Amino acid sequence: MSCSPYSFRMRSYAAHGRLFPPTAWLLLLACSGADPDATDVNAADGLTTVPVTRGELIATFGGFGRLSLDNVRGIALAKDGNSVHVLDTHHVHHLDLNGRRLASMGGPGMGPGELEAPTAIHATAGGGAWVYDPTSGRATRYGPDASVEAEISGIDQRDAPFIPFGDGILMSAVRKPRVPVEGAAASDGPRLAIHTEELNPDRLLSYYRVSGGVLDVESPPGVPDAFARDGRRGRVIGWRMAAVSPNEIAVVVGGSDLGAWRLVLADGGARIESLEELPVPADVRRTVRENAERGRGVFAMPIASARVVGNSLWVVSTERNHPWDEPLAFSIPLDGDAISYRLAKEGFGSGIVDVIVLADRLIVAYSTSVRFLALARD
Repeated sequence: MSCSPYSFRMRSYAAHGRLFPPTAWLLLLACSGADPDATDVNAADGLTTVPVTRGELIATFGGFGRLSLDNVRGIALAKDGNSVHVLDTHHVHHLDLNGRRLASMGGPGMGPGELEAPTAIHATAGGGAWVYDPTSGRATRYGPDASVEAEISGIDQRDAPFIPFGDGILMSAVRKPRVPVEGAAASDGPRLAIHTEELNPDRLLSYYRVSGGVLDVESPPGVPDAFARDGRRGRVIGWRMAAVSPNEIAVVVGGSDLGAWRLVLADGGARIESLEELPVPADVRRTVRENAERGRGVFAMPIASARVVGNSLWVVSTERNHPWDEPLAFSIPLDGDAISYRLAKEGFGSGIVDVIVLADRLIVAYSTSVRFLALARD
């Protein structure tokens, strides 16, 4: 086997009372000139597991004595991998990988470019970021210079996950039409109209376009049961999405049957052409299922984020109702790679919102600060 660019120093499991993983010894031997045919992979999925380890602190953004962060909602890695966007309660801060602020955008309010209670952020190919604020029902695309490049209004999806696509965004919850409240007067306006919790089982995605209109993306036949869950638990709390290529996305479905799929969209986003299941590491899936069976966690393996970094789809879990024997983050290989990286929860403290794992550092978002850490290597 060849040494990966993620050739990190292996964690000493003995310090925690556990045996050093045989696969970690294997990787060390392989990188030292051992027999390249010597393999020790999980027979269930053919993946070699490699632990990754935090190193020294490089910088901190926010926190006491620095520019204050109120309540970090998420972080997004720029498409070029050289900077990160931090979503706070009313602002987006654009930082370099050493924690220096490049720009800030937004501001409190409901007006153009302003943010009241945003829930999610994703980077754009142009160096900016899309932010969704369900309070205003608006998605805003900011440019790298903090300008407002585009807005999509009238989104009635509350906190449904989204990702940039084409000239707009894809959202995961396609809900059935509004049902007026019986007896409500016209003057009461839309506030007294309800939107059913029931989702459309025949449509997995909605495409909101800057150019106007909403397109319910046509789904292929034979959609896996994991995608057909009804209600908020299935398609809002459970789903996280990541862009793989201009016409491909990855969907991670949390819960006791943790799974991930790669979707190819066609006809400008009008339909899903194909779905391919991705190799979630068997040991992670098994641990999540066992914890769910023992009742450890109200919603097993809740997912904070999913993002593609290099040739890996990184999945980050939330801390809420999350057993300690499940990883803080793990990777799912794309395009034939056979290595799954693993980041354990030890050493990070509480209050983690999201994590980005790069080849040479970690970016860890807490509720009021963002820390930039080196990754220890041999």
